[in-house]
Amino acid sequence: MTEKAGNRRRLLIAAAIVLASLLAAAAVSGLRHKERMAQLESMSFRDTLRYTAEGRDDIRITVGTIRDGKAEYTVYGRDGEVLPDTVYEYEIGSLTKTVTGALICRAVSKGRMELDAPISRYIPLPEGTRDPTIVQLVTHTSGYPEYYFEWEMAGNFLSGRNAFCSISREKILSRAAGVRMEDRDYGFCYSNFGMALVGAALEEVYDKDYTSLAEEFLQDTLGLEHTRISTMDSELGKNWAWGEDDGYLLAGALVSNIEDMLQWASLQMEEDPEYLALGHQPLRELHITQNGVRMDAVGVNWIYDGALGIWWHNGGTGDYNSYLCFDPEEGTACFEVEELYVKPACRSQGVGSALFRYAEEAVRGEAEFVTLGTATKNFRAILHFYIDELGMEFWSARLFKKF
Repeated sequence: MTEKAGNRRRLLIAAAIVLASLLAAAAVSGLRHKERMAQLESMSFRDTLRYTAEGRDDIRITVGTIRDGKAEYTVYGRDGEVLPDTVYEYEIGSLTKTVTGALICRAVSKGRMELDAPISRYIPLPEGTRDPTIVQLVTHTSGYPEYYFEWEMAGNFLSGRNAFCSISREKILSRAAGVRMEDRDYGFCYSNFGMALVGAALEEVYDKDYTSLAEEFLQDTLGLEHTRISTMDSELGKNWAWGEDDGYLLAGALVSNIEDMLQWASLQMEEDPEYLALGHQPLRELHITQNGVRMDAVGVNWIYDGALGIWWHNGGTGDYNSYLCFDPEEGTACFEVEELYVKPACRSQGVGSALFRYAEEAVRGEAEFVTLGTATKNFRAILHFYIDELGMEFWSARLFKKF
């Protein structure tokens, strides 16, 4: 017998709440900043924390973890000093896309959407325009750029507002109707525009605006009572301005707090509701590194790091940065019996049952279930033994046919 007991689920969620850009918050010269940025990968958490928070009275960094089912968080301030456990509300930026992804997974599970369907099935597009599939949009392989310039962006820049403010759903649909691109596979290109089209499709499918759809899902279905579309109100700093009909809401408009985000991560790891599991399936293989960040695959708005074995996403707005990652594979400890063999002369004497019961009791409390694989020609007898006598349940089978 061999034991294969995976570590219990672990989560690391780091939400950095910064009242200036990280470059400014560092309060160091450009040369020193570049030198330290090159060292970040080898720096300890404590050193990275001090570097990020150096000399900043207005910085708030909240780091939360879930370990063995227990959620904890710590708030840090200037120079990495530990502060009282205040639950701050902050913008989560593009972590919003993980909520949009969950809405897509729900729509797929209910038969309202298909990942392989073209976007034109859900929103009107003229013939001859670029018509990517849902899976291409959620994996950022549609060929669309990050965004298309609109004149509203210039006004937003001059007034200091969010670049995507006041770009309506109709403006996005109009832009999509004029895109001519070759119908082929494209490489990974992070696209807020592509996600805006997905949002328009969700609104059509559910016949609701995104604000209502997202807040009902988050607050009523999932119980995330403090996660909502951003307003200008904030206890920490200036939040991005958004309009009710903005087409980019679903790409980065949510605010939340550490308690809700820890709960959101827990739901992802537990895959509760079940359709959340679809988001963690590798839909496109990438195996690329961008800006020092490893991306081996992408699911429905979650990115996979094969070296660390984690699914992750991050987010950033004018004054806030956020990051969430989790490992869904190291969730349940199990004891695997590779083979249970009893010599023919000792069979039918209760030896096999006794061996199994001994192993079962030995790992009870350490593992949540026992698995066992077997190969035999007399499958009827062996299944009777394991299922009827030992109380196991049937999981899977491998069959063959000889020619």
